[in-house]
Amino acid sequence: MPNKLYLFRPNPAKVPRINEFLENNLVGAGWSKTGNLSNKSKDEIRELLISNYHYIGNQIINPLSSLLLIKETIKEGDWLLVPDEECIHTAQVVGGYEFNKDAVEGDFAHQRKVKWGKELQREELPEAVRKSLRYIGTVANLSKHMYVMAPLLVDHVPILASKNNELMTADFEIRPGLTVPVVTPRDMSEKEATRLGEFIKLRIFD
Repeated sequence: MPNKLYLFRPNPAKVPRINEFLENNLVGAGWSKTGNLSNKSKDEIRELLISNYHYIGNQIINPLSSLLLIKETIKEGDWLLVPDEECIHTAQVVGGYEFNKDAVEGDFAHQRKVKWGKELQREELPEAVRKSLRYIGTVANLSKHMYVMAPLLVDHVPILASKNNELMTADFEIRPGLTVPVVTPRDMSEKEATRLGEFIKLRIFD
């Protein structure tokens, strides 16, 4: 399963908690009155939100979508962009959904463990990513930007070499002003190149 990319805002219940998140290697969201959602269906989560927070109509869209993403959509290995004003923290998810009872009072009990990565500046990001970060919801799927963000998230992506380690690197200008390194076997066949192209399509757009 290809790694995905998500926006995760560090302000549960409108309280800035980025320093706490960084210190404890986690991210968390509010709506803690729902209790543990581990064994709850989408419909059950919706009912818990309505009964505890009295949402009407479209008010439930952000909380329901965010909790479902935190609980089941985001997988271990996926990446998060966590905005802190002009600084964008990056993190890789390293654990499954947890409901932390000790964080109920502070209202950030719905949590995922993470490994913090680079700190990027908003101005460093591609324009399309900056636009997506304007989304006001708590959590959002930004996986359509993974192909441009990957070089910013990690310095080096491990490559499995061929038996003779005969690899070649070529710089490919994917768009004006953005060049990415492409590493392939020196003796790659046309069929293998076609398979690689299909793999890239699946990794980005699936």
